[in-house]
Formats: sequence, C-alpha cells, structure tokens
Amino acid sequence: MTATKTRAKVDIGLLEKAMTRWRAFPMEYVDDVILKTLGITLEPRQREALEIIFKYKKVLIPTHFSFGKSFICAIVSITLSNLYCDDFRGETYAPTFTQVKDIIWAEMRSIRESLEGHVAVGGKMTTIRYDFGPDAFMTGRAPKLAAKGAETPQGAQGKHARVVLFIIDEAGGTDKQIIEQIERSAASGKIVYIIGIGNPLTISQWFGQYCTTEKGEGYTVKQFKAYDAPNMIENKLTSLDALRGEAGRLRAMKPEIRKDWLADKYYKKPFPSLLSPGWVMEKYLKFGESGLFFSYLGEWSQTTTDTLVPIKRVNECMLGSYVDEKGIKQWTSEDSGYAKWNGIKKIYAGIDASGEGVDKNLLYALEGNRELFHYAFNKTWESSDIDYRGTHLIEDGPYIAKWIYDNLFMAYPGREIDLTIDGTGGFGKTIYDALMSYPLNEVFITIRLLNFASNASDEEIYHDIVAEMAFNMANHMKSPAGLLLEANDDLKNQITNRKTTADGKKRNMLESKKDYKQRAGSSPDDFDALIMAVYGDVVENTIGSWRDLEVAGPAKGMGAMLKAAGLETNMVDDYTNESEKPW
Repeated sequence: MTATKTRAKVDIGLLEKAMTRWRAFPMEYVDDVILKTLGITLEPRQREALEIIFKYKKVLIPTHFSFGKSFICAIVSITLSNLYCDDFRGETYAPTFTQVKDIIWAEMRSIRESLEGHVAVGGKMTTIRYDFGPDAFMTGRAPKLAAKGAETPQGAQGKHARVVLFIIDEAGGTDKQIIEQIERSAASGKIVYIIGIGNPLTISQWFGQYCTTEKGEGYTVKQFKAYDAPNMIENKLTSLDALRGEAGRLRAMKPEIRKDWLADKYYKKPFPSLLSPGWVMEKYLKFGESGLFFSYLGEWSQTTTDTLVPIKRVNECMLGSYVDEKGIKQWTSEDSGYAKWNGIKKIYAGIDASGEGVDKNLLYALEGNRELFHYAFNKTWESSDIDYRGTHLIEDGPYIAKWIYDNLFMAYPGREIDLTIDGTGGFGKTIYDALMSYPLNEVFITIRLLNFASNASDEEIYHDIVAEMAFNMANHMKSPAGLLLEANDDLKNQITNRKTTADGKKRNMLESKKDYKQRAGSSPDDFDALIMAVYGDVVENTIGSWRDLEVAGPAKGMGAMLKAAGLETNMVDDYTNESEKPW
C-alpha cells in the first residue's frame, strides 16, 4: 500500500487569521511553515537576505559562490505564491533553460514536495510552472539575447495582479533587456517584487551598474562576500591577506597533506552545505588573484582596457553541451542564442607542447567554431618522488604523435584537418617529426610547426604572432557566432586573466607567458592550444598550406619560416634581446 499525504482539517477562520498575519510578516510563514516542515536552519546571512527581500521588495544581491542563492529564491517564490495565490503572478529568469529547470525550479519542486499536504500550501507544480488558477501562476523563462534577430524576451510584460514577482537568478549572466522589460511591467501589480541575485562578474554589465551606480536607484543592494561566510570565519579566512597567508602555508605542505586540506578534511565546517574553505583555497592556488576568482568571492571585477574577453562573454560561450533524446549533441550556448555553429566541418587543432616543468602538453580541436574535444597528455618521468614527478622527463613526442594520429587523423577519415604545433621550446619539434613519419594524406591534412617568437602576419597591428592569435580568438569569441566550448574553468580563467597592452609602436601586445606564469602562478596551456586552433583558418587564408614548414631554431620566426617555404616576405625576425622573447 502506498502512503499518501492528506490535508489536516483546520478551522477556516483560524487559517484566514494566520494568512493575514503571514502576509504582514512573511518571515513568520517561512519559519512556521517552510523551515519547520523541512527541519532546517538558515545561516544568519541567508535569513538577512530574506528579511531584506520581504521588507524592500526591489532588491539586488551580488553574492559569493555557494551562498545558497537559488534556495533563497525558491523560498521567496513558495512563500509569496502561497500567501497571495488568489491574485498572484510570477516569473523567474536565468541565462539558460537548464539553469531555470535544474537550479531554482529544482529547489522549488523539492520544497513544494516536502510541503505537500500542509494546509497553508496549495497549487499544482510541474517542471517550470506553478498553477493556482487560470490567472494565478508562476513560471520559469530562459530569454535569448536580442541580437542579430534572436528572439526578444516578452514574457515579463502584461502581468496584471495584486502581487507580481520577478526573480532574475544568475543576474550577472542575463541581458539588460530583461531588467528593462521587467521595470516597464512593474506598474502591473499593486505589490511588485523584483529580485536580482548572482555572482558578481563585471561592473560594466547591467547587474554591476545597478549595484554600484545611480542606475540602480530605487533598489536596495546587499552584497555578501566570502570573507563573511560562516565556514570562512570559523577558519579565520576573513581577508585577502589571510588567503595569501593560507596559500603560502598550503604550498609548503607535502602534496598528499595539502590534498587533504583542500578536501576539507581539516577545515572546520559548521555549515557543511555552504561555501567550503578548501574549495576557496583550491581555486586560489589554481587561478591566483584573477577576475574569475574574485567573482567566486562575491567581489566585482573592474572592466579595464587590458581584458581580452569579458567574463560575461566567456561564460556565454562556455556553457557546454548535452545529448538530446535522439542522442544528438547539442550546445547550450546555441540553444540560448549566445553563439551559433558556423557550419564548417573542417577540423582546426592546436597543441601546446612543453618539456620539463609542470606545464601541460594540451591539444584543442575545433570543428569550425565549435569544440570537438580537448585532451591533456600525461608526462612520463624516469622515476617518481613525493611530488609524483621524476628528476628527468622522458621523451613523449612519439607517444603524443601516435595518439594524435589514432584519435584525430584516423578517427576522422576524409575530413580536412589543420594542425598547428607549438615548436617554440623545441619539444614540439619531436611531435612534428614523429607525425611526419606516418603516411599522411596531404590533400586533407595540414601540419605546421609554429614558433611563438615569430612576427605577426599583420605587423602594423600586432606586436607578434602570439598577440595576433590571441586577438583573433577574442574577436571570434566576441562575434555573434562566438565559439561553442565545453565548460572549462582553467581556460575561462586564462582567457579573462591574460592581460593585453600596446607596444612602443601602439600595436596590440599580449602579456608574455613568462610574466603570466609569474603573476598567475600557472601556465596558460589551454589558452595557447585554443588560440593556435582558432588561428588555423587565418593562416590558411593568409599564406596557404604549410605542410612541410619547420622552424630552423628558437631564434627563427615567421619570416624565416615563410622563406623556408619559398614564399616572398619582408618580415624580419628580430628577437636578439632575451627579454623580448614571449616565452
């Protein structure tokens, strides 16, 4: 026999009296009905967020990662929809349908299921809709960008009810047209709630402007930073200086002990489901003091002229893929209108090759402007020590070449494939030589060895080939078609954290790899592999196919390469000063 929940009998007069009280003091409904039934306790700052929302109604909340923002929004939604179910309409927004369905509405469905049978809870809830009657409901929407003919969001308009609720979850990733249309519809209710909540990205985006400038006049802004999170306070990690000191302590540990600390084996966690000190320190050690890291902490990232691609745009392109019910791979960025596959089936790949040290050997492969795959190759050491490394790196060029031959060239027979290999430090040359020993169809396969010290093909605009590749990738990403990429925090951090500048001739210049590694504490290997892959079509259209083009030595640049190929060029390779070399 299946157990079913039934509503307890209740005096209607008492219920009406309680509803009147709860409408005046909604936090009492949260305590008396939701939290009591769920058997949970709010973290003090979560309670503060709810109290501010119910008191001021038009509220913007930039928060750190793992604050429980979707849970907060779900509580607000359940509370208001049940208190005003006779005359209520509401909508929740998020950048993608997956975020709507699987985050805030998943929280709402979970709470609603737990409250089933309670006398103060009614309505019928489905995946993204909560109905109380023909004119009283709540729904979830994922608007597309209104650009290049994309569908404009219209759902917020035309709501006429006593109480109207608009929630913008992940507000830092939504388009400004959403808030503009919500504000135009604000007069449609006698009581209007507008809630924008999310991690801070850039101040230049609408959420940042509304939170930090006069454009947000009329809104109450409450920012919650990671330093004030209870688990961080418990471990005295309450400032950037404290994080820096903790990072130094962790780096001094043996790797296996540090791993346990980052897994929260030793940190105190009075609130296990909220922000983890180990997670924060892992991100600090991995990303350094970058814009992406500060957004995790609930800090705003200033938009500056040295940003290659804004965080918001990188997020839009890097939403990843899924397999639909027919087993076909789909891209979330394309579904949401942020980017679109250009239809090109040619494969462009780039491999960032490294020798000694902790830098990765990493391959990125694109099908047109969408990611086919990326792959990091293991390094083989002569012996292992406490750092899981040996004293000398064994030559891995033949092994990497074999993997590329099997998993790229042979896996896509009859497809045009363009591969660029980083030959700057000499290690890429071993990969190139090993690949050239295989039987390759020159009609379909193009392989080039590229020195990062080479001149740009357009020397009037770019300082060197690295800057040209990087800005070309950025232009692709910022275009309406964009790039369709899998979610990758390493790549996201490297794109948004690699600084740009201008040289003495006012040409575009990129921060050198050496300077980036010293500042960020890690190597931009994913970034370098991607810019080589994206750059393949530019090289192809500029100077043709270079299948047998090699680098004569580390001081040789693109000028020498073109001459070696028998092509006329006036490019001069002038890296006589060691400090000028980009690597």
